Amino acid sequence: MAISGSWARHPAMVRAGATAILTPERFEEDGPPVDVALDTVGGPLRLALLRRLAPGGRLSPLGNASGIPAAFDGDEVRLRSVTVSGLATGGISHRLPDRARSAGRRKASR
Repeated sequence: MAISGSWARHPAMVRAGATAILTPERFEEDGPPVDVALDTVGGPLRLALLRRLAPGGRLSPLGNASGIPAAFDGDEVRLRSVTVSGLATGGISHRLPDRARSAGRRKASR
């Protein structure tokens, strides 16, 4: 599953393995728990992703395109037995897109 506010990004998301593409608003409204979430948006969407993680699920914050901080309670993570683990590629991902993509895939498969 992928979440995007831009229809132009959908083909790339399908190539990356997304089997369904939702808008952020629809994701927050309904749907089954998710096992792995790679988040580049942040803000309220990150909190919704955290709430939708299945037990044992993993959330990887990879960016904060929204610019909105997303603070969450560590006890929620611990008590629900989910994992939050970030990956920062800083200013190099545009120079090495294949390596950044590969690092994201490795992160998702762990």
